[in-house]
Amino acid sequence: MPIPTLPITCGTCGRGIAAEVVFADGYNPASLAASKDFPKQQLLWLKCSSCGSGSVRNPDGAVYPSAPAGRNISGLPADVESAWREGRVAHNVAAYTAAEMMFRKILMHVAVDKANATQVRPLLIMWTPWTRLATSRRG
Repeated sequence: MPIPTLPITCGTCGRGIAAEVVFADGYNPASLAASKDFPKQQLLWLKCSSCGSGSVRNPDGAVYPSAPAGRNISGLPADVESAWREGRVAHNVAAYTAAEMMFRKILMHVAVDKANATQVRPLLIMWTPWTRLATSRRG
């Protein structure tokens, strides 16, 4: 008996796959295998055929977790790939400040790499009126 599938983009691995229907709310997935017609107002539990993680399709048709924003980039160093993935996931859940920080971290890595820097110089503290006020109150 064929396993019923549903085409989705996996929220974990980001691949476009035919996810296996593990459980259909109110129905036996095996009985739906022949028709491949899932009612729209049905909750489905899905399993990615690539990475094995689970997803849920809500009755409104949305699949969670949804695929991260952007695309995978091959050939990145491990630390940059991790930061890229984290930034994409943060952007996907509307944590835009966290995503911005991760993407800025990637830009810093690229800048240091392109400059062939062996050591990062410490940042200079910029003079502001507040620093003058703080230093003038020293007794």
